[in-house]
Amino acid sequence: MAEGVGEPSVDFRILGPLEAWADGVPLALPGRNVRWLLAALLLDAGRTVTEDVLSARVWGPSGGSTAALRTAVSRLRHWLPGGSRLSYTGGGYRLSVPDGCIDAERFLRRMAAASREPDPVASLGEALALWRDWALADTSEWLRNDPAVLHLAKQRLACACQLADHALATGRAAEVAGTVERIAEHFPYDESIQARVLALLGASGRRAAALHRYEQIRHRFARDLGIDPSPLLRQAHADLLQDEGPETTAHILSTAPLPNLLPADIADFTGRAAEAEILTEALSARGGTAPPVALVSGPGGVGKTTLAVHVAHLVTERYPHGQLYIDLRGNQRDPIQPSEVLGRFLRALGASAVDIPPGLDERAEVFRGLLSQRRLLLVLDNAASTSQLRPVLPGAGSCGVLVTSRRRLGSLATRCRIDLGSLAPEHALGLLARIVGAAKVDEDRQTALRLAELAGFLPLAIRIVGAKLVAKNHWDLRHMVARLTDERRRLDELAYEQLDVRTGFELSYGGLSPLEQRAFHLLSLLDAPDFAAWVTAAMLDTTQRAAEDVTERLVDARLLDTAGDRYRFHDLVRLFAREREEVPRERSDAVGRALGAWLSLAQYAYRSIYGGDYQTVLGDARRTHLDSEVTQAVTTAPLGWVEADRQALVTATRQALRLGQDELAWELACTCAPTLTIKGHLEEASQMLTAARAVDDPRGRGVVSFRMALLRVDQERHGEAETFFAVAQREFLALGDRHGYALTLSYQAALDLYLGRADLALRKQHEALPVLREVSDQGGVAYCLRNIGQILMENGDHDAAYAHLRSALSVADDSGSPRNRAQVLYWTGSLHLRRDEPAAAEAAFEQVLAMTRQLGDLAGEAMALLGLGNARNHITDARSTGAIQPLEEALSIGQRIPSRRIQIRVLHALGQAYLVQAQHAKAEQVLTRAASLAGELGLRAQAATILRTLARTR
Repeated sequence: MAEGVGEPSVDFRILGPLEAWADGVPLALPGRNVRWLLAALLLDAGRTVTEDVLSARVWGPSGGSTAALRTAVSRLRHWLPGGSRLSYTGGGYRLSVPDGCIDAERFLRRMAAASREPDPVASLGEALALWRDWALADTSEWLRNDPAVLHLAKQRLACACQLADHALATGRAAEVAGTVERIAEHFPYDESIQARVLALLGASGRRAAALHRYEQIRHRFARDLGIDPSPLLRQAHADLLQDEGPETTAHILSTAPLPNLLPADIADFTGRAAEAEILTEALSARGGTAPPVALVSGPGGVGKTTLAVHVAHLVTERYPHGQLYIDLRGNQRDPIQPSEVLGRFLRALGASAVDIPPGLDERAEVFRGLLSQRRLLLVLDNAASTSQLRPVLPGAGSCGVLVTSRRRLGSLATRCRIDLGSLAPEHALGLLARIVGAAKVDEDRQTALRLAELAGFLPLAIRIVGAKLVAKNHWDLRHMVARLTDERRRLDELAYEQLDVRTGFELSYGGLSPLEQRAFHLLSLLDAPDFAAWVTAAMLDTTQRAAEDVTERLVDARLLDTAGDRYRFHDLVRLFAREREEVPRERSDAVGRALGAWLSLAQYAYRSIYGGDYQTVLGDARRTHLDSEVTQAVTTAPLGWVEADRQALVTATRQALRLGQDELAWELACTCAPTLTIKGHLEEASQMLTAARAVDDPRGRGVVSFRMALLRVDQERHGEAETFFAVAQREFLALGDRHGYALTLSYQAALDLYLGRADLALRKQHEALPVLREVSDQGGVAYCLRNIGQILMENGDHDAAYAHLRSALSVADDSGSPRNRAQVLYWTGSLHLRRDEPAAAEAAFEQVLAMTRQLGDLAGEAMALLGLGNARNHITDARSTGAIQPLEEALSIGQRIPSRRIQIRVLHALGQAYLVQAQHAKAEQVLTRAASLAGELGLRAQAATILRTLARTR
């Protein structure tokens, strides 16, 4: 920016359709996805928003690919006006904008400060004037219904209520009636704002209008909701009929007894301090017209009731008029009916039998009436459903409600939700120490930790283990571990007196349909740590939609946990599921279908990247075919699928071997290894291939050795790579497999070139090329031609190199392989640099960058950025400084993968870029590091070249 010119004044507006202004001039917003990304970031400006949350906000519940998100991020960075910055931090993105430049931020600040202002009515009116419509009114449905947007709507409602209250208290009803009335139109079923509109109209001398509005409200409630107005609205109506203003005197508390039905608190409460603090804060917050409702959900045995009772005791001072508690028996076949709950509560509040009406609606009305003048806490434990809760909920904002349930009760309006899982290891040890004594745990913490692990870090299971150790003080921790180690008896061991882990699971299992029970058992047979719903489809041999419904019902029953869009078993639940009876043949067939589905999708992912079954050798293992929506999702984002399933793929390979399905095991490992490598998951690729080396199949041994050689190249273990290439060649020659042999030869030649054996590499490529053409391996042909072009370029024969690269590009295009096309374009860009054509090189590398980012190819993205940096370093105009940023990004990726080969090349280029800018100290630093890495890998020629560049810094 020119000296003396300040940053433009930026104004982002989200309280209505999304708008952006700079210096009072509206800015043209970017395209849809980028515009929605901007909105998603503005909702949490200044805070890091994870990629998963951003993806859901921009593309909806199904989310978008990582590549699409990063493309949108890149475009948004280029669009952002001055003073705004988008950065990647800690697994997400943070939008930094100047303070006070977002209208929602200004609204919240003005609302919070209004009560301290000399004129709160004016201040609140100014805050509400910032709203133009619903927040983000012109964006997608899922953005408009994002919790952050809904929270803003609640704050708007609360602000309008505050404005009405201040105006009524100061005799300024007429001044604000129109404003509050307009806002009330957006909340037609909120009785608090509607009651205030009636009061404002009445206080403004518009009694007839207020009475007419009440009739409209009553009719709307009856027509749309099937209910009558609440006591709050009926009282406002009565005030109008008496021609009285709103109530201003303090409420007189009832003389009824102050009940406390809470169970005793837990003396050894451990490990839920953070959750307890959140719940305490939610239930202690004052203000608002709706009662604060907090929900604690989670599977059986995680300590929901323990946490709820503990928190209820912590907030008793906040609710001085009593605490009501009831176990609703939601996990049993006969949950308590709301009418019975209300009857019990009314008796606890001092109502006599004649005062308690027989009907549910009448009981609910009496109950809400009694609570309207009290500050009282309800603990509704073990709820079955929202419908069981709704008649019991108070209408007064002064009362609080704490609910526990195995289900997440999505339709329940809450102030906060806590979904409990197993304890963290350190908290599990703390609970065990409180039960058996700290000395016993401290004496052998490793054994204690193993004991907690075998108990699944489940509070109930740890209590049972602790109780047994206390009762049998001649047992030590090691003895208890030994008893739990046998999986077949573990659930039997986790029972003591009235405590039994299996009983909790049986209650949930008993509520399942036969189909759900079958799915529950079959899914437990898989070794995968987590899985997607298509696995259920494969095992049940059903459609994807039906499988999703069945799997989600297992989640609702808390027999499956979720992690994003994936599912997993708790260890103890898996053991319980494996106890269920099933026909052995059915078990075997179902597991086989699941393993075949993994292979089928792995092949779809491979084909999407390589254009088909090219550059590989296949076997005849059985594939399981899935619905087109599943295969299409994998085809659209192949590396995203590989990323999500990588641990499951490792375990699937091992399980296939254990079940004797050798061909499926080596095909799965060899199909996944190249895609895992692209994402930098070399460890998982190594685990799969190492397991597959055990197969007793000559073709499998050849293909596994070939893939293992390529993996060793990526791991920079070149000696081992050459050994595996030799093994693969022997196996393919013995089988007479000319295709496999030619592939191995071509990839071995690439290693020869990297190690400085260019002549040998050229001979091998020319030997492999005709065979690959003969068998129509288009991907292999493109790879071979590209490597020949690279060798010719290194030898200075630029015209011949260009001809081979053009041929390679044509073949890559015909095969439909985005990865091959990107690699050929990269070397075409490199050739343009050799021919001193930096502009053409820059254009080629820009294409490569876009392609690799869309694909999610991290190594390819790093190489594209390296090429861009080199190209811009050759341009001597004002853009020469543009070389640094892409090179620094490339270095970051090279370190993250990690790849020393990429780091060496990037560090060398970065040193050259610093030299162009006369930053000799920085150049010396990075070049020294590059030379050191090249020396570690034994790349003498490369190290010598780097040292010659380094000499220019001195």
